[in-house]
Amino acid sequence: MKKNCLFLMQTLIILSLLFVFGCSEDVPSGTVTSPPTCIITNPENDAQLSENDDIIVVVEAKSADGSIYDVQFFVDNVQHSVKKESPYEFTIYAGELSVGSHTLKALTRDNQGRRQESTVVNITIIEAVNELPTCVIVSPEDNAKFNIDENISVVVEAEDSDGTIVEVQFFIGEEQRDSKTESPYEFTINAGELSPGSYILKAVAIDDQGDKRTSIVNITINEVINDNEPPTCAIISPENNAKFNLDQDILIAVKAEDSDGTIAEVQLFIGDKKHGSKTASPYEFTVNAGELLPGSYALKAVAIDNLGAKSESSVNITINRPPTCVMINPKNSTEFSIADDVLVTVSAEDSDGSIAEVQLFVNDVQRSSKTASPYNFTINAGELAVGSYTLRAEAIDNQGAKGVSEVVNITIVQPDIESPDFVSFSNGKIPSSWQTTAWFVDNNGGHDDLYSLKTTTNNSAVIAKKTFNSNINFVEFWLKGNGIVDFYVDGSKRKACILTDSWVKHGFYFEEGLHTLKWELKGSSVNLDAISFKNETQLTVGMYYQGGIIVALDGQHGLIAAPEDQSAGIQWYNGSNVTTGATGTVIGTGKDNTTKIVQEQGMGAYAAKLCNDLELNGYSDWYLPSIDELNMLCQSRDVIGGISATGNYWSSTEYSSDRAWYMNFSNNYKSYFYKHGIDINTNKVIYRVRAIRSF
Repeated sequence: MKKNCLFLMQTLIILSLLFVFGCSEDVPSGTVTSPPTCIITNPENDAQLSENDDIIVVVEAKSADGSIYDVQFFVDNVQHSVKKESPYEFTIYAGELSVGSHTLKALTRDNQGRRQESTVVNITIIEAVNELPTCVIVSPEDNAKFNIDENISVVVEAEDSDGTIVEVQFFIGEEQRDSKTESPYEFTINAGELSPGSYILKAVAIDDQGDKRTSIVNITINEVINDNEPPTCAIISPENNAKFNLDQDILIAVKAEDSDGTIAEVQLFIGDKKHGSKTASPYEFTVNAGELLPGSYALKAVAIDNLGAKSESSVNITINRPPTCVMINPKNSTEFSIADDVLVTVSAEDSDGSIAEVQLFVNDVQRSSKTASPYNFTINAGELAVGSYTLRAEAIDNQGAKGVSEVVNITIVQPDIESPDFVSFSNGKIPSSWQTTAWFVDNNGGHDDLYSLKTTTNNSAVIAKKTFNSNINFVEFWLKGNGIVDFYVDGSKRKACILTDSWVKHGFYFEEGLHTLKWELKGSSVNLDAISFKNETQLTVGMYYQGGIIVALDGQHGLIAAPEDQSAGIQWYNGSNVTTGATGTVIGTGKDNTTKIVQEQGMGAYAAKLCNDLELNGYSDWYLPSIDELNMLCQSRDVIGGISATGNYWSSTEYSSDRAWYMNFSNNYKSYFYKHGIDINTNKVIYRVRAIRSF
């Protein structure tokens, strides 16, 4: 009986020891003597630590008659990590603990199964002034698997909202392998560098205040299974170098197969960023419209089989940048007489392609289109009834992308022909004092009735040859008939009027003084009525003003072109290929360009000098236009008059020491040419000059 009781007591003692020491791990047993020691030596109790700092916890653990089996570390009574080898150091990364109070504790176990807890250490996490940087390992993913013969690309994204990233460090385990001081933060683990097994990859981003943020992923390196055939992978849509517009969804279709196994996953990358993955066929992905900005991108598909083998396929795509479209003329809220033509000027450009078409819409209905520059449209007088209209232009590039101009509102009004400002004839009577100046002279030398003037095709007549009062700058008249009437001032064509069956008012500007005004009919008949000469005080493009013709307006300021070319062929330089520094391109820089050219080139016969020395119509501040100012002349060439239809015109904008920018007014083409200006076909200087001034 005593033996049975003794056996029972021994059994209970053994079971109790197993209950006490038999935890989740198998701890060796031994002779029971003194327990191990366990002390947290860092940080100190009641330490205050910044939320931006990594906290290194150091535990001192010893066993007087055995060895330490492990040290377990707890934060707020929750196990944080375990170490089985010295040194027993644990890291709490910055940002891991919230602001406030926390407890730290360590538990040591020796090889005899004895335990010892450390004294609790209290710490306080305080709020930092500096914002921590962000740090994310975006590739590879956590728990990714690689074969030993694969290179591993590690991509880290790091940013600092209130400063800069000064360094990103890369670790494998606790060993630092590399670092980068500027983006992109990419690192490579070469094939065979790591033996098969599990590894921790760590990236640490450090900002300009020394604060850090850490990112960790786990990876596994597998042995290569030599007899496993890798899968096949091909992006079958889109094609390589395909182009898409911003408003298009992009469908990516991938074909992936494995001859000796199965496809476990197909991943899609845009550049180095993973966009998505599929674990079952069909392997199709969608990039939504507007998700990618204009530019070029590499699409990469990665097929992974059931044994971890991979294959890749890549194509390049381009997201097309839409064209720009600006309606230069008319300005918003402009009023037009029903008797006036409406000239619409559109500027359209495409930075990564070409303009295929520019369309003009009136009240949202397409009215006309152009497939080549200049994109000028004319709404002839009388085509629009009295009322309000909206104008809009759309530019379409070679990829079908559209750029839309802002809407311009215009109003067509009924003209007022009552009370002319100077003199008006509408009853067929010509003042006798004007008859000697040939108001209307027919082929027989007589005077025709103004009210029902009839002519035959290609006849012409002189309207007036008279010195007008200094406040007279505009002639206005009504026409109807069949054909076109061209009006000339002193032999220079000023206005082309298309005749209709209805009376339509026309007019044009001229300079004060003595002029011969003449018309020429191209058609079968013309009736002319109600001629009036008046003073127009409101500035407008095409008006003679301060020595020339207004070509651009901005309120009470603008550009004035000389009434005629200063040269039909002159070189840009004085014979010396030097850099003048005349590099201004925008409106307002032509004057400074001209000054720099003349200062550098000195005496001689050349374009800038010709304009700089020009004294015309009482003004001497003329200059050679910059390339953008020259473009304004080109846009207004129909109202300037005297412009060469096929001419190349010099700008004052220098391209290099031996070349300068010019513009061909027949097609709006801008380029640069040798400063000598000599055409290789004719061996003659063919580059023209038209001076401008500003007011």
